[in-house]
Amino acid sequence: MTRPDSDARRPLKTRAASWAGHLSSFLARHGVSPNAISTMGVAFALLGAVSIGYGRFADSISAEVGAFMLGAVFIQLRLLANMLDGMVAVEGGRGGPLGNLYNEFPDRIEDIVLIVSAGYAATASGWPFAEIVGWTACVLALLVAYIRALAAGIGGGHPFHGPMAKPHRMFLLTCGCLVAAATAQTGMAGQVLFVTLVMMILGMAITLIRRLGAVSRVLRGR
Repeated sequence: MTRPDSDARRPLKTRAASWAGHLSSFLARHGVSPNAISTMGVAFALLGAVSIGYGRFADSISAEVGAFMLGAVFIQLRLLANMLDGMVAVEGGRGGPLGNLYNEFPDRIEDIVLIVSAGYAATASGWPFAEIVGWTACVLALLVAYIRALAAGIGGGHPFHGPMAKPHRMFLLTCGCLVAAATAQTGMAGQVLFVTLVMMILGMAITLIRRLGAVSRVLRGR
């Protein structure tokens, strides 16, 4: 990861936490590169997607509960890797020429696999269009990220507006997985994930409007 200007970094309160600083310093001291951490984020996302997908076809309640709980854990590990790669690059001074590529492209892969897997797991609800809901949420997640990247390229600033930026939608999906695990005994896990994705779609629609508006205001002002 290259050393970006401060405006280009997503504002995160957890970045200022002492444990985050200690962990990033530990990784930097032991020669762990930001790009390797970004790659680990992809691995965590893939494991999370497999876990969520397995929850759809688990042959016992205990396996279903465990799968969705593991999915929630791997989602949070993905976010942790996403934060630490930047901290090691910037605060640890280990940025490189391929940093921006490793910072952005893995994020898109991670969003795709996690959200689509939740869509297929939501088919357990028996409700119509569950796969379409998952793919719709996936496309909107890519569009939300695209607007931010486009804005940076055309001088429109760095819009990180929510309510469904990456940390928010992953928090929502984490909660969806935990609630799915809690309701597996009642057979409602699929319905929970379906509703989670619908909430994500609505939130991302608002996010798209807010980001487009923010970019338009910056461009008009210039």
